[in-house]
Amino acid sequence: MTTPETPRCGSCGRQIDRLYVPCAHCGADPTSGTTSTPAVKVGSAAQKKRKHYPLENAALFLQLLLGLFAAASVLALFTAVAYRSDLLDVISGAKQVTAEVILTEERYNAASLLVSGAYAISSIVFIVWFWRAYSNITYFDRVRTRGTGWAIGGWFIPFAGWVIPYGIGAEIWTQSRPEPGPVAERRDPNMEPVISWWALFLIMTAVNLVALSSLPVDPAMDELASFVGVDIVDSVVSIAAALAAIRFVRRTSDRQRALLAALGQY
Repeated sequence: MTTPETPRCGSCGRQIDRLYVPCAHCGADPTSGTTSTPAVKVGSAAQKKRKHYPLENAALFLQLLLGLFAAASVLALFTAVAYRSDLLDVISGAKQVTAEVILTEERYNAASLLVSGAYAISSIVFIVWFWRAYSNITYFDRVRTRGTGWAIGGWFIPFAGWVIPYGIGAEIWTQSRPEPGPVAERRDPNMEPVISWWALFLIMTAVNLVALSSLPVDPAMDELASFVGVDIVDSVVSIAAALAAIRFVRRTSDRQRALLAALGQY
């Protein structure tokens, strides 16, 4: 009985995972022997031409913005609960539309605007950090499967934008493992920080879409109460998503800093 021959790269001849293309060792296409991303030694002239983007300041600023988004979501949660309670009281006849009810509505609207602003700003900074982290992969002599432009454009492609950023995030996490030399594994043994971040982001986006689609142009009191109820769920998920994103950003940035230290460049 014979065993299958261990697959080897057609360019460098080293053992490879038959599913890993290009070769993790030399950057070549194992089936053709043509090199797409030549491997270079750390500190060589070829690597010095590759730009490294420090993540510390961007990561710190991003974590502060995500913290602001989480805090705004907490505020929105409490104001939404109070507003929905007033709406239900008005619907049941237990309370009239008074100045107090109007004030509660204004607080809810102000908190919603704060959440929207914090989300917009943190999203922009997150994409900048995301692009920088993905761009650093080639500096570390690791292999990327996409161009750096996908770290930005991948978010805005309909339907594919629900998949591509996760794949890039998984690559950033795996290829930032703090060990010198190429990383052969397609995925890190511990993908939980990436999965948690992306799963909660998708859930938050889905709940937000449901909330927006459930609100008519001129809603009745009961329809408005239903919308605020969905918005309460959205606030809870947003808090969890923000905390997961903070964790992913911090741990990934720490990985790249540790990798720089392992290469003697930090």
